[in-house]
Amino acid sequence: MILPTKIVIAVSVSVLLLSSVIVNAAEIAAEKVANPAIEQKALDLLENMSAYLADAKTMTFTASTMVETSVKGQLLNFFSHTKVTLKRPNGLKAITKSDSKPNEFYFDGKNMTSYSPKDKMYAVTATPATLDELFPFAMEKAGIHTAFSDILTSDPYAYITADLTSAFTAGQSTIGGVLCDHLALKGDGIEWQIWIAVGNKPLPVLMTMTYTTLPDKPRFILQYSDWKLNVPITKGAFAFKVPTGVMKISYQTAKAAVADDGGAKK
Repeated sequence: MILPTKIVIAVSVSVLLLSSVIVNAAEIAAEKVANPAIEQKALDLLENMSAYLADAKTMTFTASTMVETSVKGQLLNFFSHTKVTLKRPNGLKAITKSDSKPNEFYFDGKNMTSYSPKDKMYAVTATPATLDELFPFAMEKAGIHTAFSDILTSDPYAYITADLTSAFTAGQSTIGGVLCDHLALKGDGIEWQIWIAVGNKPLPVLMTMTYTTLPDKPRFILQYSDWKLNVPITKGAFAFKVPTGVMKISYQTAKAAVADDGGAKK
């Protein structure tokens, strides 16, 4: 999530989850009910999960991802694991280990900082004050986007259901010992599925996306684990401490470097 990679940019090209148009959740539901392609039970499950997440003042979890990217005419799979720490409305830390470059991201309500330990470089810039404002700002400023950012907003349901053209339930599955409701959804240029834990802790367990308008229709898989909600967060958790011997660069420079990188594994 930090000094943005070409893989992340490719993944974010057609992502509907962070649509810039956010409407009232009740209006979304009413509109989708009128659409026979939208199943009310699917919306209800999404809304239940979203409300549970939005109610949490703090959370930590691990996001394990697999991204398909076309390299030399062949789809290759790249993996990453991100440990996320959040405090609403203005604290976020994401520490990522990946096939390309490990990276770190910090947001404290005043600044966002991206750090690449391998390159020994970091970038920092002033930001809007809240997480809801941060995500579109980070995308515009630095091309930073993660597929799990939609569930970190104050109203996940509005983000998830924006631009939906189809939604239905597909039964239940057991993933890692957790019984889940299986939902299938479509939007503009994307087909995606989400598995939500059954019971009084309706947390997302697995999500897959297929980008239907991109060459080779690449897939993206995201598995959630190690959920902890409303846990104490250490003071200063979202402050970046500059390591010795690293170089400060601008986000503009970092973005240009990624464009020249060619997306090769490092």
